[in-house]
Amino acid sequence: MPLLIKYEMMSTDALVAGLPPLVHTLHELPPLPGGVSVTGNTKNATPTTTTKQEGTAIKDFEDLYDADNPFLKFFGRVDSLRNLQDDWNSYGSAAPNKTARFWARRVLDQLMHLNFAPLTISASSDEGVAIFFRSENKRASIECMNSGEILGVISTGLEAPDVWIISQDHLKHAVKKIQIFLTE
Repeated sequence: MPLLIKYEMMSTDALVAGLPPLVHTLHELPPLPGGVSVTGNTKNATPTTTTKQEGTAIKDFEDLYDADNPFLKFFGRVDSLRNLQDDWNSYGSAAPNKTARFWARRVLDQLMHLNFAPLTISASSDEGVAIFFRSENKRASIECMNSGEILGVISTGLEAPDVWIISQDHLKHAVKKIQIFLTE
């Protein structure tokens, strides 16, 4: 039986305001690779293995605006980055601009639908917004650059990181790739 995950239709106004959109549609996802099981329902599906990502514990939220929903904090964090000034790190880095914050909110939207919270979100010294993940000796990040480019980064232990450009049209698949990498 195929897994159905709920994805929300996005409106520019909702993204600019930093609030998750409210209109839902169902999309079928391809099967998960061997060794990864899925628990949850069509509202909240999370691949589970014996590995746990460090960071915020997530429960199934009926109301996206529940005060305990950690994604509200993460959306707020992205919005707060607009208050940074250029040279915020004293190394000349530009502050995250509207483009970087827009794509960071899109990433958070995808993460929220997978019920997969990041460890933290911060301004990137590479000029944009960085969304970080960690599980045991595995690390990953998604960097939404001021230029509109989106980078995915995964690494294990002391190995050199694998970095790739994420197409804006394939954001959902990149987020899923990171989730599977961290939970295998």
